[in-house]
Amino acid sequence: MPHFEESLALAKSLGQEKDTGLSLINRANALWRLGRYPEAKGDLNQVAGIAEQPGASKGISSWFSLALARMALSERRLPEAKVKSRQTLALAGSQLKGTAAEATYTLGLAEIFSNSAREGRVKCEQAVLVATDSGDLLRLSEGLLALSEAMLQTGDAQNALTTSLRAQELFARLGKQDFEWLAWLNAARASKTLADENKTRESATRAADLLAGLEQRWGRDHFNSYVRRPDIDLFRKQLSDLVR
Repeated sequence: MPHFEESLALAKSLGQEKDTGLSLINRANALWRLGRYPEAKGDLNQVAGIAEQPGASKGISSWFSLALARMALSERRLPEAKVKSRQTLALAGSQLKGTAAEATYTLGLAEIFSNSAREGRVKCEQAVLVATDSGDLLRLSEGLLALSEAMLQTGDAQNALTTSLRAQELFARLGKQDFEWLAWLNAARASKTLADENKTRESATRAADLLAGLEQRWGRDHFNSYVRRPDIDLFRKQLSDLVR
């Protein structure tokens, strides 16, 4: 978080409107991921006048729209997540492939959690292709995680297991512990469906250990706000059912 504060302060001191807007969006993304939604929305409200003006660059306008989509998905405001994801895709076009990939799997997850699992799976498959083409490993790993969820929701446990473990390997390489535990969770869910008790227990234990490690890494206050996120609260309940 401190580096976002430093970037924002520098941009403001230099009177750079675009960089100030981007810094506010980056800080908002960090805040909502920690469950600090009111603060994130405050930052996004500040940048709306820059990002939504007719002459705004596609980079800042699509990044702004994507932040709103991802936050809405996290809060389970699914209709808004879908609207903002589609808006992001229109803004990103074919040039901003990383942003387009992220918007596509966000839309896919919103469809999945709106009981349109098959449509959501198609979107997640598309997102993985776009992310692969972009060369962005973080977007690819998040796309694979979303696709594993889609596979679970469509009853394809074997492919869900393979895909979630592929995502887990990438998250581990990138040091993204906050995503890696979710990949292990999906691997555990898939293993349970496949009636592999040992793998279920092993994957669930790995997920639980990584989640517990986040509290040590972030501190109690940040961790507690993170686990109060509506989506993370649901995932923790799924994990609790698997480690009993």
